[in-house]
Amino acid sequence: MKAVVGFWVLGMILVTLAQKGVSGNELREKRDEEPELSHKKPCTSAESARTQCLNGGVCFAIEIGSHRTAACNCQNGYGGTRCQSRAIDPDILG
Repeated sequence: MKAVVGFWVLGMILVTLAQKGVSGNELREKRDEEPELSHKKPCTSAESARTQCLNGGVCFAIEIGSHRTAACNCQNGYGGTRCQSRAIDPDILG
């Protein structure tokens, strides 16, 4: 019985959203967005210059209270503090 009620509630939510013109893509985009209260922030130009991310890495800052530190978010296949190292393909290790 609980499952039926759960599906009914879910169905009503989806119907209401559809009536308001909210698409599935919009819901997925909202889900994938970072929370507004995240500690993860974009880097300032000075932080970007200091971190010098390589190979398509993107600088980000973590801010907690008055403390802020910058780091690189590396593209797949790269690692290291500046994304300077190519990751080893695990398939070649056997």
